[in-house]
Amino acid sequence: MIIAVLFFLAMFLLTMEAFVPSFGLLGFAGFVSFIAGIVMMLIEGQTEFMGLTLQAVVALGVFIFVGFGAVIYFINETIKVRVSTGLEAMIGQEAEVKLWGKDMGKVTYEGEDWRAQGPNGLKTGDIVIIKAYDKMTLTVVRRDDGTDNEGN
Repeated sequence: MIIAVLFFLAMFLLTMEAFVPSFGLLGFAGFVSFIAGIVMMLIEGQTEFMGLTLQAVVALGVFIFVGFGAVIYFINETIKVRVSTGLEAMIGQEAEVKLWGKDMGKVTYEGEDWRAQGPNGLKTGDIVIIKAYDKMTLTVVRRDDGTDNEGN
């Protein structure tokens, strides 16, 4: 009886993982329940569960584990993809200085003019790297040194 409850609990939790945003917790709990059911089968010396042999049940557990591992791997790969839209996509990109005076000026990024702050001594036509964005003002650094030191 306990073995059946553990297996059905495992299937329920694994199914719920697909529909509830639990960040893998329900899936992990389901897998643990499944392993506990297999251990209980071994302890009780049971060789079958609902017409499935112990080997088939273990193979199903391995299949579930590999499946969840693959899903987690692909989620991690998706998270690593660089942002390609919005303001965050500007960080690390090049812009051209349009006007500059002391440590403030205007730069052009993809055809748009932006207010910018950065190092002294930039000239019209210099290429800079966008390092940050704050309240409609870009922080830029020289392309050649990649640092934000004043006076370079």
